[in-house]
Amino acid sequence: MAALLLLVIVPAGCLTPGSDNCRLDSECPGECANTGDCVPAGSTRFVRIHWTVHGATPDETSCSPIAELEVAFSGDGDGSSYRPVPCEVGQITFTKLPAWFDTVEVSAWSEAGILLCRFEAAIAEPNLVMSIDLQP
Repeated sequence: MAALLLLVIVPAGCLTPGSDNCRLDSECPGECANTGDCVPAGSTRFVRIHWTVHGATPDETSCSPIAELEVAFSGDGDGSSYRPVPCEVGQITFTKLPAWFDTVEVSAWSEAGILLCRFEAAIAEPNLVMSIDLQP
């Protein structure tokens, strides 16, 4: 039986230039977002992104052209990027994403650093689970 892997991004400090560099909610008057920013309590959102590759479950074979993924968020003149994200895990979860991010972009990169494909979508819901099919 295939195992499902879950990659959860947790606050790791210093991910966003100019952030408050928090790691725990107790370091903020509100809450600590995954980006290391202190934000008002209740202002973060849950975002999970699932992916397939040409309709197939991500595994060593289907992900073979993809060396790594990059997941980037942007909005209100700010941005945060997470790379490398392994293709084979099939999903990435952000439990406390700042609400000012309104766009997510998932990019697939080759071993040579060539952009293979890019998917961009609006983050419209307060809590979002999206599925995409990468077509490198």
